[in-house]
Amino acid sequence: MQYLTDEGAEGAIQNLGAMCGGFMYLEAITKHDLDEVVDRERTDTAIHARTGAWYKKRLNKHFRQVGAGLWVSRRAEVSFYELEAADS
Repeated sequence: MQYLTDEGAEGAIQNLGAMCGGFMYLEAITKHDLDEVVDRERTDTAIHARTGAWYKKRLNKHFRQVGAGLWVSRRAEVSFYELEAADS
């Protein structure tokens, strides 16, 4: 996702939302990750760094964040215990 332009990433999220009827794992480096988490000497930083809020705004239309990079389609009929899923 981080290698796509903003328009490309938005389109990809739309496509994932349309195609995914269950769980999805997504890992994308954010601006925060570049500043605070990744080792710049060992990580490909030739990316389109966006904020986590940018991704969540678009992903939340189609998915609910479960945690640890796992998202579940809002179309899926899945129930979680209160402490199993992140609030979104």
